[in-house]
Amino acid sequence: MQEPIRVLVRRESTVSAIYQNGAILVWLVTFFGCWVYCIQNYGVSLGVGLGWLPSILVATVAGALWPLLLVFAAVVGWTFFTAG
Repeated sequence: MQEPIRVLVRRESTVSAIYQNGAILVWLVTFFGCWVYCIQNYGVSLGVGLGWLPSILVATVAGALWPLLLVFAAVVGWTFFTAG
């Protein structure tokens, strides 16, 4: 008699959970920031009506690359505050 095949439950690692939560947070902040920027520069009709499309594109790229953006911001901040 054969032993039944056991399917292991895949558990997400802590690093994966941190990356996903960071990507969601960065996506939300970037999306609303870009959308407000579009509304401010192009007016209410174009900014609200069409500003969401470039905001989604920019937020998706920023959400995927958020660890690199974090390193870049740390380097720029360190350079800015130690230049004095």
